[in-house]
This record gives sequence, structure tokens and C-alpha cells, in this order.
Amino acid sequence: MKKSIAISIMAAASLIAGAAHAGTYTYSTKDKPGMTVGVTTPDGRVIAGAANTGDMSVTWADGTKTAETYTCIGTSQPPNAKIFDVHTICDASGPNGTYTATFGCTNLSDGSQGCVGGLYGKTGKYAGRGGATTWAGKDGQGAGTGQWSD
Repeated sequence: MKKSIAISIMAAASLIAGAAHAGTYTYSTKDKPGMTVGVTTPDGRVIAGAANTGDMSVTWADGTKTAETYTCIGTSQPPNAKIFDVHTICDASGPNGTYTATFGCTNLSDGSQGCVGGLYGKTGKYAGRGGATTWAGKDGQGAGTGQWSD
């Protein structure tokens, strides 16, 4: 329960980075210890939420590297009303500005997660922009890609 939520949170937090297009990036993330709440019910359902903070290393398309930080909150989804196992929302900040990322994550059989999401720019270079991101990882560490719109 805790690892899945934490991984989703970390995934969501891992949003900022670079690759080939000016707004393209790659990134890696590392969660700090967080807080998990919830329960496994008598019938085996997991109802949980988690809050985490972490650090992210971003590499932009032009090779520029930046350090980012994030705060995320994730919740498990009920089995009868879900596409993703976990939904997560994160706020991230760094030298280029601030943004929010939303993620939907799927728990994979090896204990890792795969996530997809959207980016919502708030300040600085990201203000008024949107984008998309992916993340994959396990136990609060992972990597992903992203693309900000022009």
C-alpha cells in the first residue's frame, strides 16, 4: 500500500526535464520519507493516501541541467471505478518557475509503477503553458520524460 502510493507521488513529482525539442526534457526523482494513511479492508481492498516531498534532476534538450523539488499527494482508486490504480497531484518548483502535474499510475506486477500525466504551468518559464509527462519507477525512485507546449 505505502510503496504504490509513494511511487505514484514520486512519479508525479518527477515532471521537469529536457530532450530534443526546446520544451522537451528527461528527469529522475527521489522521494524523501513521507506520510501514508489508510487501511487494507477485511475483503482485501486497499484504501490509502500519501504525501511526499522529493528532489528531481532535470536535463533539458539543450543539455542544461536543473534541480527541482516537489510535493505530491496521491490516493488509491476504488476497484469498481478506476482506470488507474493511483491518482496523484504534485506541485514542483525550481529555477525556471513553478507548475502542477497530475498523474494516473498503474501498479505493475514487479512492484513498480507506470504513470502518465499533464503539466500546468504557474510561474516563470512555465506560466500559461501546458504539457504532458510520463514516469516509471519503484520505491520512490524513477525516471521519465516530458514535453511543454510552445
